[in-house]
Amino acid sequence: MAIGNGIMTKVSGSAGNLTFAVLSGEQIVKARVRDMKNPKTALQVNQRIKFPNIVAMYRSFHGLLKDGFERKRSRRRRGDQSDFNRFMSINLQSAPVFLTRAESAAGYCVAAPYQITEGSLVSIRTQGLGTDTYSDIALGDLQISDTTTVADFARAVVTNNELYEYGDAISYFSVLQNVNVETGVPFVTVNMYKVTLDAADLSPLRAVAPPVGFSVSNGFLSHGENIGQGAFAWVHSRRGEGKLLVSSQRLVVMNALFDEYNSNLAKDDARKAYGSVSVALEPDGSDDMASATGPVVSQLTVGGTVRLTGSKAFAIGKDDKVVLEGSRLGGTAPVQVLYGTTATQTGNHAMADLTVTLRQNDRVEATIPEEAAGYCYGFYIAPRIVAMFVGDNQNPGTGDSESPDEI
Repeated sequence: MAIGNGIMTKVSGSAGNLTFAVLSGEQIVKARVRDMKNPKTALQVNQRIKFPNIVAMYRSFHGLLKDGFERKRSRRRRGDQSDFNRFMSINLQSAPVFLTRAESAAGYCVAAPYQITEGSLVSIRTQGLGTDTYSDIALGDLQISDTTTVADFARAVVTNNELYEYGDAISYFSVLQNVNVETGVPFVTVNMYKVTLDAADLSPLRAVAPPVGFSVSNGFLSHGENIGQGAFAWVHSRRGEGKLLVSSQRLVVMNALFDEYNSNLAKDDARKAYGSVSVALEPDGSDDMASATGPVVSQLTVGGTVRLTGSKAFAIGKDDKVVLEGSRLGGTAPVQVLYGTTATQTGNHAMADLTVTLRQNDRVEATIPEEAAGYCYGFYIAPRIVAMFVGDNQNPGTGDSESPDEI
C-alpha cells in the first residue's frame, strides 16, 4: 500500500491491478484483490454455522441489550466494541444452534442458552428446572398479590439481600419460542419487565411486573406460571458513575426446538448446506467444537474479586475461594489451577487440583490448595482451559511481548 499527496485530483476505484481510495484526505493506492477464497473445511464451516442464530437472537431483543456489556474492549483505532460485537464474540463460545443456508435465509431463530449481559455485579443464580426455576433473590415473608406495591417489593429485596440497594433495578427477560403456523418458520418474541427498587413507589407491582418472572417460591423470587417454550433470565442493574452496571447472565432454556437444532443431525445438515468438505489428514473428531461440548465459564471470582480471562496473573493463597459460573461445569473431571511461583511468564508452572466444595452444572465452588499458593495463570476443566492469565512480560490475551503501540 502507498500513500500519495500529489497534484492530481484524488480518485477512488480500481484500475488494472491497483485500487485507489481516499482516507482522511490522503490518496491511498493498494494492490487489487481479485480472488476471494470461500473456506469450506469442516473446522471453518463449524464457525460459520454458529453465526446466523446468534445474529437472529440479538436482533430479536430490539435494542433491549443496549449497554448490557460492561466489558466491551476499547480499540483506539476503530472506536469501542459494540454491544452486538460483544454479544457475538461471547456467544460463539455458547452451545450452538445449527441452521442450514435456507433456514437462515428464511429467518429461523431458536431460543438458546446465550449470555445476554456481562458486567461487574454479582450474577443472579438460579436453581430448579423449567417453570420451577427460582432465583437467589430472597424476599423474606413477602407474598406477592394484586395489592403488593413496588415499595413492598423493593423493601423485601433490599432488606433480605445485602447486594441490592434502593435505586437498583431487577429486570426479567422472557424469550418465547414461536413457530409461524403458515410457513413453519421458528421465531422468538422477547419481552422485558423491569422493577426499580423504589421505597416510595406505592403503585401496584403488577402494573409493571406480571406473575411470570415475579412470583415467590420458598421465599425467593421465582419464574411462576408456564407461558410456553423458550428461555428467560433475571438481570440486576445499577447506575454507576458514568455507566450502567449489570450482572452477567445467561438465558435459562426450556425449549424442545433448541434440543433439535443443537443435535448432531442438525449440525450435519448445516455443514452440507454450506458445502463443507472433509480433510483426509485431519484427526477424527477434531472438527467438533470444544465450546459445544466442553465447560464454559462466564464469570470467575477468586478471593472475592472478579477476574477477567486474558488479564494479568495474580497472587493466590491457600484456601482462597474460587467460584466459576457458566454452563456444563458439572461432571467428574477435576477442576485444576495452573500456578507459578512468580508473576512473570518465564517462571516454572504446575497444575494442582482444587478442593471442590460445590459442583453444579452452572456453578463450581472450590478452594486453592496449599501447594498452589503463588500466582494464578489459569483454570482447567477437561477438555479445555476455561480461564487464562498472563505474566508481567506479556500483553493480556495475546501472549506477545509488551509494546507501547498495542494493547
